[in-house]
Amino acid sequence: MMCIVQARCGSKRLKRKIFKKIKNLSVIDMVINRLKKSKSISNLIIATSKYRADNDIEKYCKDKKINIYRGSLNNVALRFLEVSKIYKLKKIIRVSCDSPFIDHRIIDKGILLAKKSNYDIITNVFPRSFPKGLSFEIIKTSIIKKHLIYFSKKEKEHVTTYFYKNSKKFKIYNFQARKNYSQLNLCLDTSKDLSFLRNNYSKILKKKFCMKKINCAIIGFGNVGKIQADFLLKSKNTNLVYIFEKDKKIIKKFESKYNYVKWVFSEDEIYRDKKIDLVLICSYDNFHFNQIIKAIKNKKNIFCEKPICQNLIQLKKIRSLLLKNRQLKFSSNLILRTTKELKFLKKIIQNKKIGNIYYSEADYNYGRLDKITKGWRGSIPFYSVMSGGGIHVIDIICNFLKEYPSKVFASANKIVTSKSRFKYQDFVISILKFKSQKISKVTANFGSVTSHHHYFKFYGTKGTFLKEYNQSNLIFNRDNIKKNPKNYFLKKITINLIF
Repeated sequence: MMCIVQARCGSKRLKRKIFKKIKNLSVIDMVINRLKKSKSISNLIIATSKYRADNDIEKYCKDKKINIYRGSLNNVALRFLEVSKIYKLKKIIRVSCDSPFIDHRIIDKGILLAKKSNYDIITNVFPRSFPKGLSFEIIKTSIIKKHLIYFSKKEKEHVTTYFYKNSKKFKIYNFQARKNYSQLNLCLDTSKDLSFLRNNYSKILKKKFCMKKINCAIIGFGNVGKIQADFLLKSKNTNLVYIFEKDKKIIKKFESKYNYVKWVFSEDEIYRDKKIDLVLICSYDNFHFNQIIKAIKNKKNIFCEKPICQNLIQLKKIRSLLLKNRQLKFSSNLILRTTKELKFLKKIIQNKKIGNIYYSEADYNYGRLDKITKGWRGSIPFYSVMSGGGIHVIDIICNFLKEYPSKVFASANKIVTSKSRFKYQDFVISILKFKSQKISKVTANFGSVTSHHHYFKFYGTKGTFLKEYNQSNLIFNRDNIKKNPKNYFLKKITINLIF
């Protein structure tokens, strides 16, 4: 991701401030050197104005072999947009050149989030808890392009002010510091600032302005709850504060191991605690909806084991509440998309290596019959094998095709578990029709006499991908004979490339 450093020499309060020296280094040198330590910033460019006073910035960039762009003096938003057009950037990192102590580690965390999410803006200034001078923003260029026409003169100069004023219209993620350092100024704006930064140089370098730890609570302590607890306790970024569990046998079994966590018998205690940032819902499916509603109403971020709810009425209510609380983060554990093989396949499909996809298949073969005939899935008021399992492969198809189905046709049966206490269909097949005319077939097969696995088939106009068990084929010819086979090794998985 490219970082755009905005710079100018014509500051009224402290002219040529970026060339002022702190410990034998100019401020612009300090900014560039610290940004170059980033593991995630792919390129740097200085964005300055065409104003004569900024000619020295151009000379500096040529001497240092740093990319430079010169644009409008006062319309900085337009300057950024023009850079994004030249380099074809979908997202940009914005940093100011008056920030000699800018921390690349905070920016790297922002970039990591930007790659995995769809936020319009990722920042640490809304609201500010890090010191001034450590500010950064990762911005979708499309929102600048779309809304620039509505910017006031001041908003054009400050680039993101418009979005913060209209924050309800945009998806904004804000990083918080562990403590509130918003009153500390490490930004260079005046001669007084320069004296402070010079005199406290060593102290500032030693100071670590860490991210705020996320205070978490787990609701439901079955297998999934335990996995989440172990992860949270290992993470440097989280505090596990509460565990809610009704089953006294489970509490007795694990209480001593997790003795630094408060075990509670009422989930309301979690919702009432204003210090809790994130609620992880790991209870049975039939409880998810009510627990999500309570969490949203109490302004908690949510990670929920799938499915998040059990019917369309519930889903609409959750969506409506989330739209009224856009500052909240909501996620679920659709983990298939994180596997290396499917990440590889996603690149193949979205780069159109096998052309336009016109048909796909995905089979979720559970193969764990005892889980539904003897476990909790058979004892709750309703259980859907598609929502509880097949949703994983539906997510893969929608994620890869970058669209959702406009029509769904489905049928089901209950043959395998007909003589068991499990009351619901154990096999479901769905046909998904998309606006682009693509068609997909998805099955949730919980009664299969197989191990747990997934089948995927993607048919494109230039090639085909077939996955069955541990064998995957990427085919680029219509001949039944395998011509020029090559192997692509991905850890334990081998993908056969057939030309």
